[in-house]
Amino acid sequence: MTTPSDPGEPGQPGQQPYEPMPAAPAVNEQQELAGPAVARPKPVDNSFVLWLIGAGLYLVFVILGTATGSTREGLERSFGRPPTDAEVNTAKIFGLVIGLAMIGLFVLFAFMMRAGRNWARITLTVLGGISIVLNLFGIRSAGALNLIITLVLVVLVAAAIYLMYRPESNNYFSAGRVRQ
Repeated sequence: MTTPSDPGEPGQPGQQPYEPMPAAPAVNEQQELAGPAVARPKPVDNSFVLWLIGAGLYLVFVILGTATGSTREGLERSFGRPPTDAEVNTAKIFGLVIGLAMIGLFVLFAFMMRAGRNWARITLTVLGGISIVLNLFGIRSAGALNLIITLVLVVLVAAAIYLMYRPESNNYFSAGRVRQ
């Protein structure tokens, strides 16, 4: 009876000596392999600021909509009858919650866009485009102050979208795709 031999023993016929797997690169070597960090261009920073200003203005818009009697008037037009106090309060709370959630999402996506995430840029573009269309449809029923805020918001969002797609911004987001 023969004894099993180690397959890595160099004396065995037809066997190659075992070579261990090379070590993983060090953390600083992985950073070098990813390429140099791409500087964030000024249009991306400007777009980020415009998104934050727009979120602040939208917050004012939401607070004004909640605090004024426009909710009651809007519900009366929709229902065809005077709404109850409970219906008005429910609509105000619902509007406030949805408005604050939208503001939070815009701010989150603005930070992610600023960090070079292309998906956030695309999401902001879609949400911003929807916002522009909805605001433009709502202009005909807006009061004087709401009209001014709406027009400013439309211009801010359009400018922020434009800045995200400038050539230097495109290079920034393309470099982010290569790094990841």
